[in-house]
Amino acid sequence: MNEVDRREVAGLTTLEWLLIVAAVAGLGALGVVLVQNVVSGTAERVDSSDARQTAADLAVTELAERREAAIPTSPSEAAEINRRFTRRCRQLGIIYSDISLPVEPYPGTYITGNGWGPLDKHKPSCHL
Repeated sequence: MNEVDRREVAGLTTLEWLLIVAAVAGLGALGVVLVQNVVSGTAERVDSSDARQTAADLAVTELAERREAAIPTSPSEAAEINRRFTRRCRQLGIIYSDISLPVEPYPGTYITGNGWGPLDKHKPSCHL
């Protein structure tokens, strides 16, 4: 058997294995650095008050959407809706008090036969 035949039978040499292991280790290190950068960037965004502001805005928007769906058919139902939305608005003010947003709940004005009064300002609402 000559030298070429022995090498084909023996497989990869030590130097070739070393190069393969080094390449895999380099890819692993690159992966670790990329993950650290992503985690660090996410932590900075979550740490800022912008995330809390966005959450507060979303909560108020959800409350407004629920308010649009609540149309009273009687004065007592209107009073209950006003109480419920005022209470929820104040709860949002407490939940998001760390970002120092003033909370202003506005009760709706009930008009017999029409539900809430004319114009949007007469519906119960919450402003942060």
